[in-house]
Amino acid sequence: MRTDHGYYYYKHLPKSRSNRAMSRTPASGRSGGTHLDSDTRQLVNRGLTPEDREGMLLRMAKAERALLLQGLEQREYRVVSDGIALRRNNLGLKQLENGDFTKAFRNFTEAIARDPEFYLAHNNIGLLYLEIGDLEKAKYHLDIAIDLDPELDIAYSNRGLLFIEQGEYLEAFNDLIKAEELDPEDPMHQNNLGLLFLELSLTDVALEHFTYAIELEPDNPMYHNNRGIAHQESGHRQSANRDFMRAIELEERQFQASLENSYP
Repeated sequence: MRTDHGYYYYKHLPKSRSNRAMSRTPASGRSGGTHLDSDTRQLVNRGLTPEDREGMLLRMAKAERALLLQGLEQREYRVVSDGIALRRNNLGLKQLENGDFTKAFRNFTEAIARDPEFYLAHNNIGLLYLEIGDLEKAKYHLDIAIDLDPELDIAYSNRGLLFIEQGEYLEAFNDLIKAEELDPEDPMHQNNLGLLFLELSLTDVALEHFTYAIELEPDNPMYHNNRGIAHQESGHRQSANRDFMRAIELEERQFQASLENSYP
């Protein structure tokens, strides 16, 4: 049994196949799951009009972020695979962190060639394609990752982000809900659901998910920033400013910590 690293938009968190399958009681008494009334579900099915989409793009620009440009961080999974495939995959992760997409692509490809059923390598190369905007190839590999491991919540979450980029909001909803069902206490799944509902201008629902993400991981500045955007869209300026200031504070703290680690 070797330890491999899968990645997506997430803060490092140890995980294993065994604890991923365990049932959990959500924090803060939250029941888990997203329940939509008929009008909301109809909006999800309809998708956005061009006017809706334009408004969403303005919000994204205002937030100075894009779905595919959030920091990549690692999380751990325990997998059984060929040793060379594992090393190639892990090397690819390091290269991707350094922005060397060409070498990362080569190593992910070689990992898959060595072990075609290595689902994390398919997830990783799928996310690489997602990063560079090749959505067709990204979906191809994320589909394979899910076929090989139907309980791989990160692959559903990544594919949900892909569907958001494509404007396929019902498919995005289904994948992100599946990821949440597999791990209801994963804060990134809650954040990604919040992003979907923010794009659909369902700010109250978005706020619920961003708030739950913050409860699960209070020191992640991205969650505070995203909740600030939702508050701003709802007209709650004071709450928005508090979240934006908290995000800045956490980012500065993390930057200072990185400097201290770099120069002991």
